[in-house]
Amino acid sequence: MSIHIHRPFNIRYVVWNPVNARGEDVRSTHRTGKCSYCYIHRLHGIDDVGPMPDWSHKQDLVMAGRCGPKRSQVPELEGVALWEKLDAAAKQMRPSEAIMAHCVGSLPEHEGEAVWREMVEGFLEDHIAAQGMVADWAVHYRVDRDDRPGVHPHAHMLITTRVYDPSSPEFGKRRQNWLRTPAACRSLAEKWYAITGIYPPGNMLMPIAA
Repeated sequence: MSIHIHRPFNIRYVVWNPVNARGEDVRSTHRTGKCSYCYIHRLHGIDDVGPMPDWSHKQDLVMAGRCGPKRSQVPELEGVALWEKLDAAAKQMRPSEAIMAHCVGSLPEHEGEAVWREMVEGFLEDHIAAQGMVADWAVHYRVDRDDRPGVHPHAHMLITTRVYDPSSPEFGKRRQNWLRTPAACRSLAEKWYAITGIYPPGNMLMPIAA
């Protein structure tokens, strides 16, 4: 069974400190905010850890965008710059705390791109941007072919857990009430299930990954 069927909504956190005691990268796509951004957008590049894996060959990126309050729409935070600035703030202030929540939500395969966009943007605008957070999102999907396996449609959502406004004196600080508790994460998952109509097997809510 595909993980996107078995776990239709999952949350993991990106913590800036990216290596173990032996200096080995232990998180790959979750090592920095910039790395996560490049992963969901299928880009290749370099972050503060070093060269990232080359995801450009995946060929499953369908569409991408950003949802956030109007005050987040400033040139210095466009694209990957938001995550680079939050990486820098995290490294300086509290490198052991999460930079972002990386959510992955399954999408109904029988629908098309217009419906997927409506589901993702509606979810983020109602439950993320409305609380002052910013989220970059991307939908991945690939049709099954003889020469390569298919990819079940799913959305990656990178959600800020720190203040993102560079003009704020609290820029880079962690919001204590943003997706910090199991109850908050479970509530967000239930909202995703209600929008997409995709529930865990047996309608049992799956545990949220830490």
